[in-house]
Amino acid sequence: MQANRSQEHVSLYIEPWGLETSQPKGLNIMLALNKEGIYFKNACGGDGSCGRCKIEISEEGNQEYQEILSCKSSLSKDVRIKFPPEMILDL
Repeated sequence: MQANRSQEHVSLYIEPWGLETSQPKGLNIMLALNKEGIYFKNACGGDGSCGRCKIEISEEGNQEYQEILSCKSSLSKDVRIKFPPEMILDL
């Protein structure tokens, strides 16, 4: 009988809060942020049409950030994410 392999995880460092978390590799970034209690003000329900979940992301060890839509991207490597706190939905 073959043992189950545990799912690979990646590290997510979230600025400006300095929050660090481990999430399953391949998880949608918006869902990973939602799991940490971070929700964006979005009108499209996550289909990418409103652009309100735009974040800046940088792979571990890289100082340059690129803009992406968190609803249309998944985790593949350790990353740093930043966005202005005013983008967050107060629940």
